[in-house]
Amino acid sequence: MHNRRLQPGSPAERIVSTLLRRGPMTVAELVEALGVTTTAVTVQVSTLLAEGWLARTQRRGGPGRPASVYAVSDRARQLLADEFAGLSQSLIEELFASVGAAQARRILRGVAKRMAREWRGAAQPASTEERLKALVGIIRRQGGVVEGAASGRSLTLNVFSCPYPGLAEKHREICELDQQVISEVLGTAVQHGQCMLDGHRCCEFTVRK
Repeated sequence: MHNRRLQPGSPAERIVSTLLRRGPMTVAELVEALGVTTTAVTVQVSTLLAEGWLARTQRRGGPGRPASVYAVSDRARQLLADEFAGLSQSLIEELFASVGAAQARRILRGVAKRMAREWRGAAQPASTEERLKALVGIIRRQGGVVEGAASGRSLTLNVFSCPYPGLAEKHREICELDQQVISEVLGTAVQHGQCMLDGHRCCEFTVRK
């Protein structure tokens, strides 16, 4: 697989981000979602397939030939995680092995506070909603695929690219690290709802306005 980094906002990055958010799609569905031509999508999809970013399967929806459906490959998800990760997975593995889960959690809480201090400097707006928008920008600049949304009296941060997919499967304490960083940056309690480890398309973090 080619290890080129997808530039934010580029046609290739828009396709990968859309598939991360919505799941497997056909070329026609991508055309409708992105508002571009079939040729433009086909060219990008072909390149992303050749580079290993996408995987192709077949969808049967009735009589006739099955439609080709495209999704982000497992290898691409790992590459996105490698770009976004702020900690070395091997170091975290060694941490759990050396000091045990309880002490590792205490250390990770300290790491979360340190990371939050660094991010908080770039998320200074007064309201929680403005801080959430700033946090979305920070994560995207670091290669993460995220969306922020406001609904009624709550705010939601949906994270579609896990920084530590393999590691989090072994140590779900890693999810607490993300939750604490988000809470520290926003300055309020954060609820971690659905999680990719449970088969959901994204990790969902919710706060009250």
